[in-house]
Amino acid sequence: MKGIIQSLKDLGIVARAQRDLPAARAFLEEAVALSREARDDANLAVSLDRLGTVAHAEGRWEEARDLYARSHALWAALGDDANLAWSLLNQGRLAMDRADLTAATGLLRAGLALRRADGHRPGLICLLEACAVLAWREGQPARAAHLAGAVAALRDASGLRHMPSHQACWPDALADARRALGEGAFAHAGATGAALAPADAIALAVQDEPAYSRQA
Repeated sequence: MKGIIQSLKDLGIVARAQRDLPAARAFLEEAVALSREARDDANLAVSLDRLGTVAHAEGRWEEARDLYARSHALWAALGDDANLAWSLLNQGRLAMDRADLTAATGLLRAGLALRRADGHRPGLICLLEACAVLAWREGQPARAAHLAGAVAALRDASGLRHMPSHQACWPDALADARRALGEGAFAHAGATGAALAPADAIALAVQDEPAYSRQA
């Protein structure tokens, strides 16, 4: 049963990356059903979370929020902080799309706290990228540019590429911050961010700093 569930999860995430959302939903709904039948909470948590990303992409935001919350609760019960961090990232992205920036801030900061503890580089990069988009949406182009530079440097050092499902808002955020700051200031901010150590990039993402005002 575990092998079948794993195959369904994998097929669902591949279909999601290929933007075949109906197929992704079908695979993942079956994975959810079989995980429940097997009383396999770990696979159920993953399947619910991945189904949540499909609902999110479909614009079914209330359904996505419910799926993420159910997955989060399972991971919390299992004591799985690594997957809790991914859940917080997905919930933070959803909160941004719902224009609830206060909730997004809390969720992403909680995720960063877990990644600071476990040092998981891909997860940290995705969270910092989401924080850069959040800064852009909060009208803080300087913070967005600094974080974008940090993200670019960490990706280059780690050899990690963008995951298609994780970058929908990224080009818009960069373009908006570049327009707001001007090419020279944007490039300088990016270079400054690129020089940050990971711990300093996290500190920049979570701080409430008056210098990053809407006039930055």
